[in-house]
Amino acid sequence: MGLINFNSNNFKYAKMTTWYICKKKLKLYKSLKIIANFIIVKI
Repeated sequence: MGLINFNSNNFKYAKMTTWYICKKKLKLYKSLKIIANFIIVKI
């Protein structure tokens, strides 16, 4: 029982970490896009 709980917790943590990384990448991508648009407008 304890082993199953440990594994499911690890799985949940891995999923959360993946989701967090994806969110951070998306945020970074969006800000880079905004910066790129701003630079294009300035030129």
